[in-house]
Amino acid sequence: MLPEIYFTELKNRQKTISSPFLILLQNQLKGGKILDIEHPNFDRILHFIIRPYQKFGKVQNKILVVEFMGKHGNMILLKEDKTVETSIKLIDCNISRYREIMPGKLYIPPPSQNKIDPLNINREDFFNIFNSLPAENKGLSLWKLIQDSFIGLSPQSAKEVVLQANLSPEMNASEASGTDLEMLWTSFNRIVTNI
Repeated sequence: MLPEIYFTELKNRQKTISSPFLILLQNQLKGGKILDIEHPNFDRILHFIIRPYQKFGKVQNKILVVEFMGKHGNMILLKEDKTVETSIKLIDCNISRYREIMPGKLYIPPPSQNKIDPLNINREDFFNIFNSLPAENKGLSLWKLIQDSFIGLSPQSAKEVVLQANLSPEMNASEASGTDLEMLWTSFNRIVTNI
């Protein structure tokens, strides 16, 4: 139901590395140890905290940031102080005024989606999403309104919330009754607490 990442101990049989970024990653991180994996605010981003293998000198952890955002996705290697070392896509001020992804610049995460954290919502606020629909959301289906309202919920997860409430995912959100909302809240809570 949720996106998944798998780890393997199998070695990549492909010997040629054609990307300068991958060559740099291999040089910087080969033999390193993953200390932690962070998933900030359920966003479409993962941070791999890695202690590189180093024979001599002071070891400084690296942070490999993977941004899963379709055509705007990126992989960025950061130093321990969160300055950019390199990335697959370098972004300068001519491309984005909001954030530059250039060596030596401080890493700035992508802009917030202005969505609600699914772990920090109460029943009343959940009901208000449906009871105070702005005009542009009146025609949305139940699953689409849930997906659009909460950070980190995929279309499949949002549909599962609706299906487990024994409702049709395509039901118009503005038509949900109080009983429907109670069932949605129960289903939503059950699914989100298992994340």
